[in-house]
Amino acid sequence: MQKYLLRGDFEGFINMWAVPDFSLEEIKSFQTSNATVKVLQNTITTSLEQAWSLMDPPPVGILDQLNHPNEPIVKLLLLLRVFICHNKVGWYLAGREDGIIVIVPATQTVMLKLLQGKHHQFTDWPPNQILAGHSGRVNCLLYPYLVHTRYDRSHLLSGGVEFAICLWDLYSSTLLHCFRVQICSDGTVYVWQMEMGHLDRVLHGMLAEEVLSACDEHSRESGEVTGLTSDFPIRLFISFVVYVIVTLTL
Repeated sequence: MQKYLLRGDFEGFINMWAVPDFSLEEIKSFQTSNATVKVLQNTITTSLEQAWSLMDPPPVGILDQLNHPNEPIVKLLLLLRVFICHNKVGWYLAGREDGIIVIVPATQTVMLKLLQGKHHQFTDWPPNQILAGHSGRVNCLLYPYLVHTRYDRSHLLSGGVEFAICLWDLYSSTLLHCFRVQICSDGTVYVWQMEMGHLDRVLHGMLAEEVLSACDEHSRESGEVTGLTSDFPIRLFISFVVYVIVTLTL
């Protein structure tokens, strides 16, 4: 029986080797002698991207309805699954390359694209929502309510390539605040007031590092601490700001 070795990586590539059988004596000789090690060439090398591209017809995408047939396809960069307890509806939040965030009802989208039935005749599905506030591609999405229930379940945070962080109201599809940063590659930390949207302070050097370290320590201990301090929302927002800064400067 032929033996095979399979290897997959995070890039989506899959390699397969046909492994020959060796006797115990041959293996011992390999270990004790200075013989050249035999190199086995890949039997098969492929990737998930290649496999998807070879499918004809191509698979149905659950967000294909966002693309107009007469317009170029806009690349989706992020996809976030959110369950809003207010109306017990799950939503897909898609961050696009053109800076638009699209919100579509998850159940409706999956049913219409992947299932056949009478539901195609329904006309009372929740409408799609468009959030326009970024001037470049959307790099980060965060739903704070998933981190802790003390946060407003209607709030969404997004980060863009233009170094802007937007705070959205999901219920009204409105932009509450836009926190803009021009340059942060020098390790500077910007802290805003969540309620007013005003820049509270700019931290440099050791003070900035201490704030970031405090955020990291609090994140590690959050699973053990039952009571949260009053500055926890600020710490969460600082952590997200730093995450956006690191992502955008890579």
